[in-house]
Amino acid sequence: MLIEEYQGWGAKNKVGAVYVKILPLLMFVPVILMVVLFAALDLIDYIGAGSFAIVLSLFILGVVGAIMVLDHSLGRSYTMISIYTNGLDMRPSFIERLRKIPGFVPRGDIEKVSFHSFGNADLKMRDGRIKRLGSRGEEEAVRMAEVLRSRLQINVDATELQSTKPKNQAVKMPKAVPAIAVGDAFCNGCGSRLDMEEAFCSQCGRKR
Repeated sequence: MLIEEYQGWGAKNKVGAVYVKILPLLMFVPVILMVVLFAALDLIDYIGAGSFAIVLSLFILGVVGAIMVLDHSLGRSYTMISIYTNGLDMRPSFIERLRKIPGFVPRGDIEKVSFHSFGNADLKMRDGRIKRLGSRGEEEAVRMAEVLRSRLQINVDATELQSTKPKNQAVKMPKAVPAIAVGDAFCNGCGSRLDMEEAFCSQCGRKR
């Protein structure tokens, strides 16, 4: 049964959401520029077609690797997380799809959920794996932490979130000092208060 869904801070950023969607296309712009540059400077004939093919293949692999890493990290902030009574579900990243890691995580497989500064969250699995949930934003992260703790009974560490830190405690005022009445007497030796009828100090024994 679905309990709640969380869009992530990126869902509210329309420009960022469009940027993430067209990111794979943007990453291949350097590849096109590289081919144009080599062709314009006749570098293909200089290094040979075979060498150019190797350089181009390595460059494309680097671009694809960068896309996969950004999808696994930055893309998490634009991915919806659905919390069900039996676990969490989110779209797996490209790297997770290659590794055949499903997007749904059963509640029993989760050992701990850690929320960090700016709402970044990670799932620590019982088998030792770490699943990144991305940035949720402070307010959304606090709500998610409470749902995971209260509804799914999962161990949650949200101490780094600003919203969960205790507010500054009120400054303790010093205890009031009894007012000194006119005519009060004090010992010249130790400073203790003397009764009007005392001839000697009860603390140090000095004569008044």
